[in-house]
Amino acid sequence: MSTLFGSVRCGAAGLALLLAALAFGAMPAAAQGGGWVVGRVTDFTGRPVHGATVQVLGSDTARARFQATSEETGGFQFVSLPSGRYRVRVALPGYAQQEDSVTVAPGARHTVIVRLREAPRSRRQAAPPPPAPRNRATRG
Repeated sequence: MSTLFGSVRCGAAGLALLLAALAFGAMPAAAQGGGWVVGRVTDFTGRPVHGATVQVLGSDTARARFQATSEETGGFQFVSLPSGRYRVRVALPGYAQQEDSVTVAPGARHTVIVRLREAPRSRRQAAPPPPAPRNRATRG
């Protein structure tokens, strides 16, 4: 009977260990050492912007460390980012690029809301100049 009891006891200890492992594994990745950056991209009126490129750059470099695309709701997220200071850059053709900074701490969730403004029209995008007058041959 002690063998059976020992088996059940090991089973209970094993079950407790398994439950603890599952509970830790079910925790958000950010709580396991990294941080989250979540956000939403909207236009100036507050409507969600789908398809914007969202990049997380190191504070000391112009190279993107992580990249995502905003969803239909304008949402985006980056999980398990190492602690540190980052720049969040958002770009979409037709809109002026926006950039914000964030400091990521272990286990913390940081929210970034980006409102894109339409890009100013450059002179190249302006209406073309009127056509030059044509030379008309004169009969003489």
